[in-house]
Amino acid sequence: MKKGCKMKRRRQYTRDFKIGVIREVESGKTLAQVSRE
Repeated sequence: MKKGCKMKRRRQYTRDFKIGVIREVESGKTLAQVSRE
């Protein structure tokens, strides 16, 4: 029996995307709100 380890690929986020998220959190939104969008 083969044991295959299938790992989910981690998402690659661009630097611009990360900066945008940080700006939204700093502007007063909660991390949960930003994550849902």
